[in-house]
Amino acid sequence: MARRAAQPAMEKKSKQGELSAMGGCKRLPPPAINFQASPSIQNKTAAYLFSILGGESNILYSDNNCQTALCNLDLNTIDPFAPPSSRKSWNVISLPITSPTKPLSLYVLNLSPDAKPGCCFEVLSRREDERALPKEWSWEILPPPPFFRDPKTAPDLYSYAVVSGSTICISSLEQAIGTYTFDTASKKWSQATHWALPFFGRAEHVPELGLWFGLSARNPFSSLFALDLSAMDPGQPPKLQHTWDYIDLPGEEPWSPSQLYLFSLGSGKFCVAAFFGTKLGTCGMSAYDSNYEATFHRECAIFTGLEVKRGNDGDGPLQFIKHMSKRFSIGDRNIECVL
Repeated sequence: MARRAAQPAMEKKSKQGELSAMGGCKRLPPPAINFQASPSIQNKTAAYLFSILGGESNILYSDNNCQTALCNLDLNTIDPFAPPSSRKSWNVISLPITSPTKPLSLYVLNLSPDAKPGCCFEVLSRREDERALPKEWSWEILPPPPFFRDPKTAPDLYSYAVVSGSTICISSLEQAIGTYTFDTASKKWSQATHWALPFFGRAEHVPELGLWFGLSARNPFSSLFALDLSAMDPGQPPKLQHTWDYIDLPGEEPWSPSQLYLFSLGSGKFCVAAFFGTKLGTCGMSAYDSNYEATFHRECAIFTGLEVKRGNDGDGPLQFIKHMSKRFSIGDRNIECVL
């Protein structure tokens, strides 16, 4: 059924090109809610925390002064929330973890140059016997990664994943660091391997398929692949089991990639949010258009739906299905975080 649904988009792409298959360029819809720091805030540098907490309808927000709130989109409520011990940068690693024996916890790793080494790693959790009310949540400072000695010389991290439901894996581009793991039960770090995970950003686990899926570190804006992280060999990296090209950018515009996100929608369904800048005017606008100067270097966002499933009623090989891509003009908005 999914393949039949994607077939019209594939035929349209082959006849008219990738850009036409995206359905043209549209404006992003108006925001449903706006967040901003308190007017009395003293630290005005761009630092904040956005994260999903316990379902897609709950958004956790913390500003530059650690003023924190939980926004429930279903109930249209905003409640004060337990603040972290230190302010976070916009590109923190945020990982919600739920185990069969423990309630939801949110692990936040902040490795920005201005982070405090003793407060860079925290977990947000609630008491097991209570309902998930804001007053019952609390933050706990955890041991920082062994490689995080000086924030100004912290390594570039680019790959992370959750393995076995309770172990956090983090990789660095630096060969001397490789991959470190954090055991959420013992609260200890250890170096797992000297090689790095080959993902760009976060790898998503799909239990139904028994694999981890992520964007390629070599070609993140075009390739998706899968591998098995259930039994990592310290001596050699795991072999890529599957690789797919998920998008071919049209050649009539010089695309300059800026941001990239992979989201798991469950059961092998994904969405890739990619942000690009173009130099010739967004949406095919010509230089003779009166609004051309306003669109010069303007960014656009491309959202692509992907699906991986097993054929033969779940017993066959993996099948990759690319659904439709949609392109949106960002305009004068500055998008720094996508949930």
